[in-house]
Amino acid sequence: MFELAIVASASLVTASGPHPGDKLLERASHEPFTIVAFPDTQYYSETAAWTRHFTAQTQWTKDWHAPFGIAFATHLGDIVDNGANAGNLVEWQRADAAIDILDTILPNGAFPYGVCLGNHDFDVVSDKNSGSSVYDQFFGPARYAGRPWYHGASPDRQNHAQVFAAGGRTYLHLTLEWRPDLATFQWAQSVLHAFPGVPTICSTHEHVNDANTSGLNAGRSTAGQTTWLNLIRSNPQIFMFLNGHFASGVPGHNGEHAIVGINTAGSEVLEMLSDYQSWTEGGSGYMRIIRLDERNRQVSVRTFSPSLNQYQTDWNSQFRYAIDFTNRFDGESSSLQTFTFRNGTNGYSGCSDTQISAATPATPAASAPLLRVANTDGVPAGPTAALLRFDGLFGTDAGQIPPGRDVVLAKLRLTVVDSGSGFKLHDMISPWTDAATWSSMVSGVSADGAEAFAGPVAVAGATNAGNLLPLQAIELDVTQSLRAWLSGAPNNGWVLLPFATTNGVDIISASSGDFLGRPQLVVSTGTQPALTRVFQQGVGGYVGNQDTELREASPFTIGGSSFSMFVDSSDPNGSGQDRPGLLKFEGLFGESPAQIPLGARVTSAVLILQVTQEGSGFTLHRIRTSWTESSTWSTLSNGLAVDDSEALRWPEHSAGLNGPAASVKPGPRYIDVTDSVQAWERGEPNEGWLLQPLPAGDDGVQIATSEANTPALRPQLIVRFDHPPACPADVNLDSSVDGDDVIAFFTSWDIGTPAADFNADGAVDGDDVIGFFESWDRGC
Repeated sequence: MFELAIVASASLVTASGPHPGDKLLERASHEPFTIVAFPDTQYYSETAAWTRHFTAQTQWTKDWHAPFGIAFATHLGDIVDNGANAGNLVEWQRADAAIDILDTILPNGAFPYGVCLGNHDFDVVSDKNSGSSVYDQFFGPARYAGRPWYHGASPDRQNHAQVFAAGGRTYLHLTLEWRPDLATFQWAQSVLHAFPGVPTICSTHEHVNDANTSGLNAGRSTAGQTTWLNLIRSNPQIFMFLNGHFASGVPGHNGEHAIVGINTAGSEVLEMLSDYQSWTEGGSGYMRIIRLDERNRQVSVRTFSPSLNQYQTDWNSQFRYAIDFTNRFDGESSSLQTFTFRNGTNGYSGCSDTQISAATPATPAASAPLLRVANTDGVPAGPTAALLRFDGLFGTDAGQIPPGRDVVLAKLRLTVVDSGSGFKLHDMISPWTDAATWSSMVSGVSADGAEAFAGPVAVAGATNAGNLLPLQAIELDVTQSLRAWLSGAPNNGWVLLPFATTNGVDIISASSGDFLGRPQLVVSTGTQPALTRVFQQGVGGYVGNQDTELREASPFTIGGSSFSMFVDSSDPNGSGQDRPGLLKFEGLFGESPAQIPLGARVTSAVLILQVTQEGSGFTLHRIRTSWTESSTWSTLSNGLAVDDSEALRWPEHSAGLNGPAASVKPGPRYIDVTDSVQAWERGEPNEGWLLQPLPAGDDGVQIATSEANTPALRPQLIVRFDHPPACPADVNLDSSVDGDDVIAFFTSWDIGTPAADFNADGAVDGDDVIGFFESWDRGC
């Protein structure tokens, strides 16, 4: 009787709790937040030795809940492998213990999450008629009784609704069973009606499929298409749909695919598959980290394993979307504009591409309909590569990106017609024309730091002889290239270089008769010109640049006064001792005309470093611990660890190769550091960056510092930003300064969010109250 009472209550979805009418924190703070997704843990639950991966995922979520702003967790189904398993519940018990960790993140189980019902979670695997009694026992409505974020289950207890507040908004999340049926759609629709207009994310087990070993079938499954037609497309508040289940392609490289659907309102729906069950040890703990950043109009997706402390960085493991939340959900004018460039479309004809082949070294191929990228091709067999460039992107003509506009996101779309191992996309250094050949480029193009930068802009596929790419258009994030060109780097386009395998890839060229398949560049910008500030030591009165190097071999040596820094993984030679560099720009924000105004929204930031002596590769990481130019290896307790505590694991940039070759050549390096400067703008401490040598990079690279005798060689930071709001006291952004702003400010101030740091001094204190009321008194 008690259980039935719980079910009846849970099945009645109400609009209590967080709701669009609740203005407590809504719009008062647009802090970015994170959603984590655990896909297909079935083998972790089945195999005791692998359960550690499941536990690592939920423990990481608990440990990094506050630092990474994790607001919600979703399990995408296939919790276990063998369903009811004839009454042997050990798999469920292991899964339950792992999920229990989420209940300890906040007091009284206040951290919200959902757990989907996968096909392996039915009592009889993949038999929906067998029921889900064991799933209900462990993850049914009774588990969530009394939790304010839980808003009920469907009558069959296989679907659930959760509501959570994050980033100044209320979000609805629906957890849907494997292959939802009509009753599920009707229940889901009732929940959406109870929360009209609330931004909604859905998780289910089956929806988007990946490409199989022939490169086919990527996209919505039959069940996914049914869900699209019966639920998603007619409900514009649904903007994201997550699933697992499919791992159809080459093991270790499969289980990932993303599409963008367009609903009946003309809005985008982000639909994403992640499933790593066919990877080593059932997935090695890989999970999805999805960050929603309303202020900066972006959703970013990364793939991380807490077990390995490692990210996957290929094209379908890390990607971003541009999304204007206030336009989508508040009806405000869009602050984003999209420019598309493709030969034969809207009068554009500035895309040049060609193939260069060792087999036909003197033959131009600019008019060929396909671009082939292969390590072994032709007779005599040899490598082929492709060159690609879009000219005329910026200017005052129709279709060009107008002067002053900043790049929010840029994606290169390439249509694959013959799957293969894949390729690496590198920024070209050497100029070229579409008449280029293998011979004219002097034995092709090498990513050696001289002809093309050694570190790739994007990676599609891997060194594997299988078919890793889907036979359709793929999107590569090339934002860093566009931002470099805006900051003064020459636009020489890209080279597509093969992996060391024999399975080549064919891509439709700009000369193909298939107009829609031609290479396309899609650039999202702001709708208004951006303002710019340039920071360089001793230039324009700026003196806030600090830099130094740390030396493991001489741990007490202070290196802050040197005119250059060396970044080396083996100094002295053969010792294996590290020599990283540290760099920061202080005083970026303030009321001086030379600073970025308080309240302005940073749209991009590019760091320019001058390499003065070639050397091995390094990565750039945002630092989270304090340091000065007097810091040493010893005072920083054996340097800085790239562990997310002292410095972020995620590299904001990767230069050169992990090897002894001098792959970073002299000259300027344009490094996109937008993520860092945006973090500092919202109040996180600015401790600059760590230049970490790659482990095998034992040929030190030399970089000019702020003490360099020639000012032009010193590090330079170019920051672009939108105008600050005219009314800083309009905290809830409703275009008026009134009592609602006082409530919104003190709500934010009381919990100490960076949004309450009104004077942007890095502390939330009484000075912010004074500053707020002074601004509030002035009004608009």
